[in-house]
Amino acid sequence: MKIALLKPYDDGVINDKIDLPFSLLVLGTILERAGHEVNIIELDSNSVEGLEFHDVFGITAVTSTFNASMQLARDIRHKYSAARVLLGGKHFWATSQDIADPGITVFTGEADTDILLALENPQQQVWDSKPVTDVGAVHPLAFHLIDLVAPYRRKFNGKTCVGMGLSRGCPNRCNFCHNRYRSMRCISPSIFGSEILRLEAQGIESLYLFDDNFLSLPHLDQYLSVCRESNFSIMCLGRADVLAKGTLAKTLANSNIEAMHVGIESGSVRVLKNMEKGLSPSITKTGLRKAADAGLSVQVSIIVGFPGETWETLAETVSLLKSIPFSTVSLFPFIPFPGCAVWKQPEKFGVTYIDQDFDKYRLLDSDGNPSFVYETAELDQQTLYSMWHYMSDVFGDRIKYRENRELVSNEV
Repeated sequence: MKIALLKPYDDGVINDKIDLPFSLLVLGTILERAGHEVNIIELDSNSVEGLEFHDVFGITAVTSTFNASMQLARDIRHKYSAARVLLGGKHFWATSQDIADPGITVFTGEADTDILLALENPQQQVWDSKPVTDVGAVHPLAFHLIDLVAPYRRKFNGKTCVGMGLSRGCPNRCNFCHNRYRSMRCISPSIFGSEILRLEAQGIESLYLFDDNFLSLPHLDQYLSVCRESNFSIMCLGRADVLAKGTLAKTLANSNIEAMHVGIESGSVRVLKNMEKGLSPSITKTGLRKAADAGLSVQVSIIVGFPGETWETLAETVSLLKSIPFSTVSLFPFIPFPGCAVWKQPEKFGVTYIDQDFDKYRLLDSDGNPSFVYETAELDQQTLYSMWHYMSDVFGDRIKYRENRELVSNEV
């Protein structure tokens, strides 16, 4: 079959192609290995005007692109009635959709498991796919399906950068996140090493490890050994409480890890408890100070307006940020994405209203402005936006969006 895997265009962000469509790369690898002709297309618009016929179109959707993805699916079916359309992604994992068109198939789990079966069984419209147990089996990835070094891709310290995930699943239970699978499944360190060699051969110079729990992966020492033996500059994500342990920060700095993104979310004990983040401001201080002492560049992120937020809790967050070392701070509004605890149990968090327009479910627009889509009795829209502007003014975060879009669109 001739199959097109589509990443919808998102006009609400500065650069919607900064990172590889990694999930589509995984699916493309599986499909190509099974003998299908695969094209991965990162759309420049959601018009089907110039879209050539394929036997199958696969479309991925996050919540903010859900409406666009659904319209794209309908437009494709209208133009090419003989084609099948497959829909998947985080949004579909968290919601069940009634699909009337028999030409549209929905995956409500990791589509890797069932995509080949789905091609053989067009009558089944919904596949509640189970989690992949051997995430390393798909490797080596078919990197030739994607332009790795396009000028719009992420740069890290001025170097061409590829984003890569080593694991799936998350054992944490943060109430702001949708996490369907709690068991962590990882590729082996040897597979990681092989993929790094392949990327180096294609001119890649740096790596963005986007695993939320990279520092908590089993056999971390072996992954770091691979990093240390590479020529890459590497950025990763991690938790402050893990950074605080022993001499890990120094080990990271000695393993070509040059920068980290740490989600500290809040400086309030009460808000962190509401989030079930499993973190405290004191341990955050310890972790970030160890990272700074080791020479790591640390970017931190804050969530503004989680249920229970008050002006007092914001003051605690400001106090924490002023007491810890970091290179940049990013502010994000709390959004009750489908599947998270607040979405599923709004009454538990005192939520009185949730907007159902998914076009608004983006953290920041192309001007760096937030979108709040919920309210509680204490946090109405006016209060939430006032809190955001207060925090934004304190740290001047939005200035970078207004004055240097080109830099922000490509640099970590």
